[in-house]
Amino acid sequence: MDAFHRFVYGFDDPVPVPDLWLHDASGDPGTFWDSPDLWVRNADDGGTSHQSPEFGQDNWFYARVTNRHASAVAHHFVVCFNVKTFAGTQFVYPADFLPCTAAAAGFDLGPGQSMIVKARWPAADVPPAGTHACLLAAVLTRSERPAPGAHVWQHNNLAQKNLTIVDLAPDAVYLLPFVVPTQSIARARRYDIELVRPPKHAGLVAALVHKTGRLFVDKAQMRPPAVAPAQTLSDQPDLSKTLRECGHFDGAERPKGSTAIGHFEGAAETDFPTGRVSEISISLKPNERALFALRLKVPAEARRGEVLHLLLTILPEP
Repeated sequence: MDAFHRFVYGFDDPVPVPDLWLHDASGDPGTFWDSPDLWVRNADDGGTSHQSPEFGQDNWFYARVTNRHASAVAHHFVVCFNVKTFAGTQFVYPADFLPCTAAAAGFDLGPGQSMIVKARWPAADVPPAGTHACLLAAVLTRSERPAPGAHVWQHNNLAQKNLTIVDLAPDAVYLLPFVVPTQSIARARRYDIELVRPPKHAGLVAALVHKTGRLFVDKAQMRPPAVAPAQTLSDQPDLSKTLRECGHFDGAERPKGSTAIGHFEGAAETDFPTGRVSEISISLKPNERALFALRLKVPAEARRGEVLHLLLTILPEP
């Protein structure tokens, strides 16, 4: 990028340096794994709302870049898009962002202005249905870029949007695995896993699943899985990439199967209380990484083609 800035486009080093920004959340700072400045479209149609990626065809990455500097102009910048095929929160720059799946350049972004750029997501690189993935983006310009080792929540130039590519039928049950990490905390800490259900489906049946159940605060509510693996979908996600890219787990949680069904067979689970918003409390030690799954049952009244949006948030207690 620096070579293009200086030797292809002939730009001087920027003085002052622009301050480029990709929002972590609508109320940035906030939930950093659902950036409103990143979205996917199934066609090159210029739409500004997110669509679930379609397997077997080209899709398109979009990013909205803002220059927050009061006077500097970003004469040239590049947004690098990458897709990691697991849902996580511990991605670091540059290892998880570069090399990228696609990139898009922008020019002459003035002070206080925003610009949307887009890039083709080739069909060959789109994961199949059933994949849990993260869209990562880094905006880079001359003299302004993240420091090595930076996480999404630590730098304005980085953003993330968790994606799930699934196709479910009414009454189907699905396991969505995810990782809960703890950053540098000095002692064990309690966290609330908050689930926000769709407005029309506040009674959607959901549970939090853990291999041993030892991390649940209210162990009196634990029970064996209500749904045997044989009753779940056959296209559960492969956890092998999650394990390789997320790092180690302790011995009690080290997955013994490559799929969600294999790992969570015989696991403990706790139901989310009914209602639009509900929570389950867990307790984690410093620098612990725990593998959970959200078990969902598609409502019987769900219609073909209906999109169900759920929000799962990890909230540390004060």
